[in-house]
Amino acid sequence: MTKVWSAELLAMRITNVSDNQQTVRVSVRIPSEQYKALRTLVDEGIYPSVSDAIREAIARLVKECSAP
Repeated sequence: MTKVWSAELLAMRITNVSDNQQTVRVSVRIPSEQYKALRTLVDEGIYPSVSDAIREAIARLVKECSAP
């Protein structure tokens, strides 16, 4: 199955975070309405940051696409 992505990949960089987990920084462009929706989730206290909301969305997508 082919997935269509609405975000444009700009750059990736590997970094280390404090818990010794290696992460990759990915810069993307998303529509302003999607960003506003993410900011609303943060402002309402559902997520601590936009980055956390995006990480959660990616984790769910990977889990969903990996399910048999």
